[in-house]
Amino acid sequence: MRGATTGLSVAHGIVGIICNGGYNINKLCAVGEAIACDRGRRSGKVTVSIREVAKRAGVTHGTVSKVLGGNPKYSIPQSTRQRILSAVDELGYRPNYLAQSLKLGRTDIYGFYSGSRHFEIPNAYIANILEGLRAGCNECEKDLLLVGTFRGTDPVTVYNALANGKIDGLVVFMYEYDALCAALANSSLPVVAIVDPVPSIPSVSLDEQMGGRLIAEHLAERGHRRVVYCTAYAPMASALERHAAFLREAERLGLAVLEFADHAGFEELDAYMALPVSERPTAVVCWHDRAAESLLGHCSDLGISVPTELAVIGFDGVPFSPESQMRLTTVVAPWRDVAREAVRLLDRRVAGDAIPPLTHLSVEFKEGATG
Repeated sequence: MRGATTGLSVAHGIVGIICNGGYNINKLCAVGEAIACDRGRRSGKVTVSIREVAKRAGVTHGTVSKVLGGNPKYSIPQSTRQRILSAVDELGYRPNYLAQSLKLGRTDIYGFYSGSRHFEIPNAYIANILEGLRAGCNECEKDLLLVGTFRGTDPVTVYNALANGKIDGLVVFMYEYDALCAALANSSLPVVAIVDPVPSIPSVSLDEQMGGRLIAEHLAERGHRRVVYCTAYAPMASALERHAAFLREAERLGLAVLEFADHAGFEELDAYMALPVSERPTAVVCWHDRAAESLLGHCSDLGISVPTELAVIGFDGVPFSPESQMRLTTVVAPWRDVAREAVRLLDRRVAGDAIPPLTHLSVEFKEGATG
C-alpha cells in the first residue's frame, strides 16, 4: 500500500476507539479521514473527503468506496460508476490509504528487520537480499518497509515497534539467540526468518551442508591434505552448520584441518605458513567471500603465490571488488532467491496457509583462479 509510512500515527489515533467496545468500521474510516483532513488544514492544503465525492455524484459514500476499491463482486451500474469517477476527477480526490487499511484490516506492507546486524547498502551481499525482498513483494503486490530500531534496542521496545499493526508480516535476519526471537515466534504477527534459521520461526536458508561438502570434495580432488578453515566472527547458525559439514567431509576424505578465527587477524595463519614445508597447509577455506578477499590481499603483501603456494576458497559468490568474481574460487549462494522465497512464504502465512518450518535452497561450486 503506497504512502503507508504514516500508519503508526493513525494507530495511535484510533486506540481509544478500538479499546472502547466498538470496532466500528465507519467510525474508524472517519478517524482516518479526519486525520488526513487535519494534516491538510495544517499544511494549508485542502483535502477532499470521500463524502464530498459521494455528495457530488449523488450516491452514498459506501458506493464510492466500492467503485474505487475495484472489487468485482459489487455490481455498480456503469452510469453510476462514471458519475463517481467524474466527481473524483473534478474534485481531485485521492483515496485515504490510512482509512482503507483500517477498514480492510491490513496495510499491504511487509517489513524487513535485521536485528543487531548493520546493513551496508553498497555491500553486494546485502544488495542481493534487498533485491530479492523487493522482487518478492512485487510479485505479491505488497510494499516493503525496512524497519529500523530508532525507538531503542531492548527486546520489548523493538517488539512493540514491529507488532504495532503497521505491517502485515515480517521477514527477519536475526541470530537465533536474539531475545526478540521468542517474542516474535509467539506473536500473532506472521514472521519468516532468512539466512540463519531460527528454530521457532519458519526459515529460508541455504543448503549449508551441501556447501561444506562441495568445498571439501574439491580440495581432496586437487590433492590437498592439510588445510586451514577461517571461522566466522560470531556463532551464526548458517556458518556453524557449514563449518561442521566441512569438517565431517574433510575427516571422511582424510584431510587434516587447522583453524583460525576471522576476527583474530592473520597471526595464527602466518604461524601455520612458517611451519616446515611438510607440515604447512596448502589451502585456506574462508567462511565468507569477504574474508577470502582480505586473505588474498594479505597473501599479496607477503608474496605468497595463490594458488601455487596457497589455495583460497570462499563462500557466497557475491563479488566485493570488480575483479573478485573472476578471481575467487567459491560456493555461489542464491541470496536473492532466498529473500524472494521468504516473501512468498510470508505471503502464504499471512493468508493463513501452513508453510514448512525450514526451506533450503541449493548452492553451486564455482571454480575460479584461486584454487
